[in-house]
This record gives sequence, structure tokens and C-alpha cells, in this order.
Amino acid sequence: YRALRIDPMDYTCDVLPADINMTCRDMAFDYTTGAMYVTGDNGADTGVLAQMNLTTGELTVVGETDVVLTTLAITEDGRMYGVSANGTLYQVNRESLALTEVMNGPSSEVIQSMHYDLNSGKMFWAYASKYLSECYEVDIENGSLISLGTVSNDGAEISCLYTVPEHEPTVPASVKPAGVSMPETQYVVKGQTKQLEALVLP
Repeated sequence: YRALRIDPMDYTCDVLPADINMTCRDMAFDYTTGAMYVTGDNGADTGVLAQMNLTTGELTVVGETDVVLTTLAITEDGRMYGVSANGTLYQVNRESLALTEVMNGPSSEVIQSMHYDLNSGKMFWAYASKYLSECYEVDIENGSLISLGTVSNDGAEISCLYTVPEHEPTVPASVKPAGVSMPETQYVVKGQTKQLEALVLP
């Protein structure tokens, strides 16, 4: 897999050079830290949360989530949300990756997307199953869904949902580190040295 960098003004795109070695489900940009987050899985029952380098497309794993999140969205103030395959909407703690249940919705394991619209302050979910595609407005404050209508009756999958902000928030020049993430297990041949890589959070 490769990532594309798309210009929202004229929709031209560049293919980023890094190979992506996990199944990516959805992605969201955090304006409070300037980080692009990606949710996905590596064939296991648990999910993976990673950060993407916007120049190379390289993914750095932040950690694992207890379930695979099929969607990801981040509010203007930095709150992260994701929907699991069984339809549960969770708020995700970006540091501990702990999941807090917000509501239960329709279940589906196929490709879908969620997005926080900066213009309206509302969250939208492009839901898809094998037989139906529908667009929802997600009320994260009271945990409810508002159906905005059917997209398709044959299960069309919307893999990316995005709205262009009229006034894009300013990304801070620097942020206070929240911690360091690195693989828990490393292997090295006896007598040899190895350079370790770590991700400074956020």
C-alpha cells in the first residue's frame, strides 16, 4: 500500500514513497498537535493506532487498541473517536489508547469512514455494510445517530470522508511531549549493537 497526498483545492495528488505494511482503515488529522493518525489492523483481533509522516507516508505505531477501529475522527479540540466493527463508538485516549464507550450503532466490518467537520462542528459517519450504505450525523455529546439518508442499497463503501475547512485552525509550532512509544520487544545478536527507534508522543 502507498499513501496519497491530495490537494483539496484542485484535487491533484502525489504518491508518497513509503511502503505501508498494515491494513489502514481510516485516518484523521489532529490540529492540536499537528499529527496525522491512522487506525488499522495487522491481521489480529486487536487494532493498531499509528502516526503518519506527511512527507514520506511512513507509519510509526503508537500502540494497540483492544478492538479494531474501522473509523477515526478527531475534534477541533483534539478528542479522538473511533467505531469498532460491532458498531460501538469509542472515545480514544491518545496516550494510553484506553477506549471509553460512547454509544452503540450498526455493526459492519467493511471499509467506511468518519470525519469531524470544522465548519459546522459536527461529526459525520459514512457507514457501509454488505447491503447498505448510509450517512449519519454523530452526536458525540449525547451518544446518538441522525440518519442523513441512504447512499447506496448495494453496499458501496466510502473509504474516505472529508470536508474542506473554510478557516483552517493553526497548528501550534511546538507541543509538550506526552511520552515515548517504542516496541516492547527487540532482538539483537550477541556482541552486536542495534539502533532503536522511538516515537515522541503526541
